[in-house]
Amino acid sequence: MKASMNAIQEDGSADAKPGFAGFGALTSHRFAPAIGLALLWCIPALVIGFAGEIALNDDFAYAWAVRALLEDGRFERLPVTWVPVVVTTYWGALFGALGGFSFAALRLSSWVAGGLGIWATHRLLRECGVARGTAFLGAALLAVNPVYVNLAFTFMTDVPFMALTTASLAAFVRNLRTGSWRALILGTVLAIAAMLTRQVGFALPLAFGLALLIGTTQSHRLLRAIGVGISVALPYVIFVATQSASGGPEVYSVSDLGRQMGTSTALWHGGRHTLQGLVLLGAFIAPLALWFRTPGRGWLWFGAGVIGILAGLRFFELPPMPWMNIIRPTGLGVQGMDGEDLLVRVPMAIRWTVTVLASGTVGLAAGSVIGWLVHGPASRARDPRIWLLIAFSGASLAPYVTRSPFFDRYALSVLPAVIALCAVSLQGAAFESGSGNRFRVPVGFATGLVALLCWLSTAGTYGSMECARAQLAVLEGLQAEGVPTTEIDGGRAWNAWTYDWATMPRLSGAKRYFVMDDVWVVNLRESMEGYRRVSTTEYARGLSFQPGRLYLHRRIESKADAASDAGS
Repeated sequence: MKASMNAIQEDGSADAKPGFAGFGALTSHRFAPAIGLALLWCIPALVIGFAGEIALNDDFAYAWAVRALLEDGRFERLPVTWVPVVVTTYWGALFGALGGFSFAALRLSSWVAGGLGIWATHRLLRECGVARGTAFLGAALLAVNPVYVNLAFTFMTDVPFMALTTASLAAFVRNLRTGSWRALILGTVLAIAAMLTRQVGFALPLAFGLALLIGTTQSHRLLRAIGVGISVALPYVIFVATQSASGGPEVYSVSDLGRQMGTSTALWHGGRHTLQGLVLLGAFIAPLALWFRTPGRGWLWFGAGVIGILAGLRFFELPPMPWMNIIRPTGLGVQGMDGEDLLVRVPMAIRWTVTVLASGTVGLAAGSVIGWLVHGPASRARDPRIWLLIAFSGASLAPYVTRSPFFDRYALSVLPAVIALCAVSLQGAAFESGSGNRFRVPVGFATGLVALLCWLSTAGTYGSMECARAQLAVLEGLQAEGVPTTEIDGGRAWNAWTYDWATMPRLSGAKRYFVMDDVWVVNLRESMEGYRRVSTTEYARGLSFQPGRLYLHRRIESKADAASDAGS
């Protein structure tokens, strides 16, 4: 096994043909992949921008920690955050250190982390022995993923966490391949940082230890695996103990996970959400489907995937995708002010088409991996790359699939590993160079898909941001007129951010996000019982030529107000 792993060179794999020949030619220059991916990642930034001092999701809680660090010099988490957020807090503070706290700086920090995550995906693929063209396309698929782009313009923990875990996986693969101590130390440090961002980072040392023991002949393998595990766990244990000793908010722990998995509904949730995760991942990697090689006829594997997935959807009574919470039945965008969606509803025919395509891609991907294992040398079954990628994906998703709800951004966290797994199985199956038609058709097809996804991701996120900016203008206008924050319901993006959490640390449920006894309400509903509409504000929706509309309502408090409302 060690000899076979050493045969995987940095610039390709031992059994790989020159896959994706056109992309391989375009990325043959040393700096070409970095330049190409950077230009691709700059497109949404130039269109969307970072301005807008308003939260877009639960990032209000993580932004609060950054503000406390910048203004008071202390690390402090809100009680509504169940993850450590140590690294993301200091990362965001780094960008806010020059000009002071702002959401624009925090979005910039997420966008930079997103770029690093894209490059880490490229490095992971190259470390796995994937050819240049395939590695470039795989990283590009992450750069145009709608969920990834949308989250890169928030201050959620998803994007920085993905960047850290993917870079750690790349370093661990290098260690498994070469035995490099430098790569082992780098992978461990990155795993520690991931663990201090989200405790789900525990999947990294578990997966590495398993791959090390099963797939290599390195000396003292067991001691190395235990050493990495302790090194990653110890800083997290110290953090949890420090938080507990200082009276800080709790962190979701191993005991919480055990209780969660021990419930009577855990098995049901596990099956239902695993199915959802597979379909979402199938949609994310669908552009690779043209190059999958399966044992036997590909359409049979495609059909098996469709039949199996659709039967599962029927059993669990799931509608066609998309599902919550970034890609929604109405398109792309975060949740509205009061639970509404921002975009017009996607026709059911399109939703079913995407679901069928995603399901068939799952079948093709499974067949491609199975065929690569079965029709290759017997040693492939112990390939440490396969064990690392599969074990990391399974351990990462396990805490999420056994609870409800399961959001699409949870499946996103393992996308680089899944792309790498599929790309490894593509070795020897991609088109060879030397044929002009083969160069133009697959590269043109892939380029078209990347361009289409780039437009969808950029336009959808642009619409979300424009809605938030319009909302902010309305709310700031009310404040300028002297209306106190406690009388305005602007949704979590406004109210959860402006609450005095030092004196109200135990808010939960709806009270966490909305003002209960509000006089003014900003939302997407044209009319509200007991309120009269005061004004209407239009905003660009990105994916639709028709503008969206925000409505400002004021509570009817007297007969005069009611009469005025009836007259209008």
